[in-house]
Amino acid sequence: MDNNKKRNCSSDEGSMSCGERRVKPKTIKEKESSQSPKLSIHIMEKITKLNGTNVRYVMCKKLFKTDLNVNNNRLSMPLKKIKCDFLTEIEKNILDTKEEDKPLGLEVIVLDPSFREFTMSLKLWKMPKKSKMHSTCVYNLIKNWRFLVSQNNFKEDQELNIWSFRVNGKLHFLLDD
Repeated sequence: MDNNKKRNCSSDEGSMSCGERRVKPKTIKEKESSQSPKLSIHIMEKITKLNGTNVRYVMCKKLFKTDLNVNNNRLSMPLKKIKCDFLTEIEKNILDTKEEDKPLGLEVIVLDPSFREFTMSLKLWKMPKKSKMHSTCVYNLIKNWRFLVSQNNFKEDQELNIWSFRVNGKLHFLLDD
């Protein structure tokens, strides 16, 4: 995908269709700045201590039963809810790649609200719709999500602000309650 393209996402009852369309780069900045909550100075200082850069607001995630179910072991982030383009072109290409018909993942670090670190895998799941013309696309944080949930007192319907940042180029996510 070139720099002037963005995932095209049309919403349909919480689903998203993946495709590509041309957009002006400023569109992402406008969307991000107009809907981004402020990150507290205290949290920003913690990110700075980690040598974190490129802090971006990803989304507000309302936790559903499926996000907290230990058998699912994943946090879903529908593309239609994503507020910014937080991936590099290389990372996008990796997530678009399949190996043995399974999507490849990116190793990422996820920080819980207490700033504890959890190593996880970010994957892009494309689930075909009945029409087969488009796919529903969802980013999922998997591996160790169950453990992160067990270390926190997350509840159904709780909202988390999800932020991304980079430490030495490596993608990190912060869950802020």
